[in-house]
Amino acid sequence: MSYLKSSQTRETLLKTTASLLRSKGYAAMGLSDIVKKSGIPKGSLYYHFPAGKEELAAAAVRFAGKAMLASLSRLIEKTGNPIAGLQAFFNYYILQLDESGYRDGCPLATVALETASGVPLVQKACAGAFSDYGKLLAGQLVHCGAAPEKADAWATQIISSVEGALLLAKAQNDTNPLIVMRDQLTEQLTLSLPSLTSMAEQK
Repeated sequence: MSYLKSSQTRETLLKTTASLLRSKGYAAMGLSDIVKKSGIPKGSLYYHFPAGKEELAAAAVRFAGKAMLASLSRLIEKTGNPIAGLQAFFNYYILQLDESGYRDGCPLATVALETASGVPLVQKACAGAFSDYGKLLAGQLVHCGAAPEKADAWATQIISSVEGALLLAKAQNDTNPLIVMRDQLTEQLTLSLPSLTSMAEQK
């Protein structure tokens, strides 16, 4: 099998598309942008994604969602508890916004807002990625002593806080919304789950 039909080519297309979705969004991104940035010919793009832009974008959203969850999992494992991992996650986005001139945000949120009603394949991919995001957070909180129903509610609040703060930060060219929500969530979770504090002290 030639390089242009290889799994490496497919991954390059997914990474490129995820990056463009993050910075430009779905509507402003064209296949020509993907071809130009990736260096992959359009014929090879259609070989891997015969249905074109919508199919490729949906696959890129799933790819980006898995990468985001892997990053959050590593941060939680490295720091020793969900609160510290979440703080590191907020700090990562703060740095990304600063370094990108407020172009880069969550790889899911921008696309979800654009495609909620008009691009069902991409909308479904966004919904699935956010669902996996919530399950990861809820599972970590249950592990730390939260009741399952409370953990689900916390996961929804955390995701909403992260995404809302990213939206405000990009709109205002100011990372303060992320800082505020990071600190508020830290305080609320620490008060609600004292076991997280003891975990951090033992690490």
